[in-house]
Amino acid sequence: MKKTLLAITTVLLITVLSCTKDTTTSCSTTNMKYSGEIKSIIDANCVGCHGTTQPAGQLSLVTYDNVKNVGAAKLAGVVNHSSGFKAMPPTSKMSQCNIDKIQAWIAAGFPN
Repeated sequence: MKKTLLAITTVLLITVLSCTKDTTTSCSTTNMKYSGEIKSIIDANCVGCHGTTQPAGQLSLVTYDNVKNVGAAKLAGVVNHSSGFKAMPPTSKMSQCNIDKIQAWIAAGFPN
């Protein structure tokens, strides 16, 4: 009887553990291009303030050249909310995945 109870408990435990939801998420940062994912990240997080009509800080981020011309160090600093840089977006930090994608894009040399 004890062996049967132990066997049933073991089977139930294995079943429960195998049914747990995988909460890990993946964030692909390979082959980042402005025309691919970077433009949509910039549009969603930056263009609301840094658009074409009276952009904040007189910095428009609506084109590839505008974003590229910000420069690697400044772009990485502001999106990471690093010390010495004005945090952007100012109200909340982007997801770590989006930050990683921008950093991968910068490291790849800003491919369009």
